[in-house]
Amino acid sequence: MKKNNLYLGLALIAAICCTSCGRQSDVTLSGTIEGWNNERIFIAHSPLHNPDSVGYDTIQATDGKFTYDRIFSVPTIVKLNAENVEQANIATQLELLLQPNEKVSVAGKYEDEFLSYKAKGVVSDVVSTVEEQSKLRESSKTLYVTVSSLYKRLKEMTSQEDIDEKVADSLYDLYVKQMEAIAQKKLEYVKAHLDHDLAVLYLFAEPRKDTLLKYYNQLSDKIKQSRLSERLRKSVEAARVDVIKRNNEEAVKAGSQAPSFALYDLKGKERKLEEFKGKYVVLDFWGTWCIWCVRGMPQMKTYYEKYKGKVEFIGIACRDTKERVSDFATKENIPWVMLINGEKQVNGSTITFDKEVSLLYGVAGYPTKFILDKDLKIVGRFLGEGEDFYEKLDELLK
Repeated sequence: MKKNNLYLGLALIAAICCTSCGRQSDVTLSGTIEGWNNERIFIAHSPLHNPDSVGYDTIQATDGKFTYDRIFSVPTIVKLNAENVEQANIATQLELLLQPNEKVSVAGKYEDEFLSYKAKGVVSDVVSTVEEQSKLRESSKTLYVTVSSLYKRLKEMTSQEDIDEKVADSLYDLYVKQMEAIAQKKLEYVKAHLDHDLAVLYLFAEPRKDTLLKYYNQLSDKIKQSRLSERLRKSVEAARVDVIKRNNEEAVKAGSQAPSFALYDLKGKERKLEEFKGKYVVLDFWGTWCIWCVRGMPQMKTYYEKYKGKVEFIGIACRDTKERVSDFATKENIPWVMLINGEKQVNGSTITFDKEVSLLYGVAGYPTKFILDKDLKIVGRFLGEGEDFYEKLDELLK
C-alpha cells in the first residue's frame, strides 16, 4: 500500500511506559482538562536538542485535574496523552515546549476527538512560548479535527486484509494536505520568531525539507550556537538528503534511462544493473520490516514463475541487514536475485553515496517497483502493492 511506512508512523505517536519521578515540590505542570476525568495520563518528554533521549512518566487525573512535578533543566518537549482516548494523535494530545524551571498551567476540554486547551507559563530570564503555542494550535482547530478523522479512517484501513488502494491513497493525500496546512501556520510563527526555541521546534517538524534549509540560514546565531546546534546540523543533513531524493524522483520517469548501480547480493558478489540488459527487469525496493512488502511476496512469486525467462526480478532490500534478508529469502523460498541497498554518508555539507540506490531512484515509500525494458529504460514506477503493477507486466509480456 502506498506510503505504508508512513502509516505505521501514524500509530507510534504515543509510546507508553510507566515510571514515577516521585518529587512533590515545585510543580512544573498543573491543569484541568474537562473530559479527561479520572484518566491515567501518560507523559513522554525529550530535550529539544536530543529527541532520541525520551523519558516517560505516568500521572493520575482526578475529576480532570492533574499535576506533574518533574523539573527540567533544558528546553523540553512534553507530550501528554489520556489513557482511554481512542485515537491518540496530534489532535488529541497535549504538547508543550517547556523552558528550564518553567511553571505552566493548562485549562482545556476534550470532545469530538480534539483536545482544546490554553496554556500559561511563568519563567525567568527566558521567553515562555507555551501561550503562543496553544493559541496557534487553537487557531488551527478545524485542520486538527480533519486530521484526526482522516487518521482514524487510515488506521482502520491498515488493519484490514483487503484494502482499496485508490481510496486509501486518496485519504492519505488529503491527510498530507491538511498536515501541510498546519505546518504552514507554524511557518508563519517561524518567520516572525527566528530567535525562539519554538521556531526551531516547528522547523524540525517541517515536512517540506527545502523550507527547513531556507530558514536555517536565517536563524539567529544565538540559536545556532546553543545546545540545539548538533540537532540542527543533523536535521539540515537529513533535509539535504530528502531534497536530493525528491530531485531524483523527478528524474526517474517513464522513458528515461534507469540509473546505473552496483550492489552486493546475499553471497557477497557485486551485481551490476547492466548485466541484466536484454530482458525486462523488475526492481523491487522493499524491506523485511515492511508488512506490505512481505504480504506482496506470494503474488510476486506467482508472476516470477509466470514470466520466468522473459523478465528478471531484482529485490533491493532497504534499511535492512544481509542476515535478515537472507533468513527471509531462505524461509520464503524467494527465487529471484536479492541485493542489499547501501548507505548514505554525510560529512558536513557534502553528501556522498556508498551504493545508496534507493536515493538514486528517489524512493520515498515502500514497496516501490520499477519495470525496465530490455534496454534498461524505465517503463513504469509503482508505489505499493496495487494491481496496476501486475496489469502492466501482463500488458508487456503476454
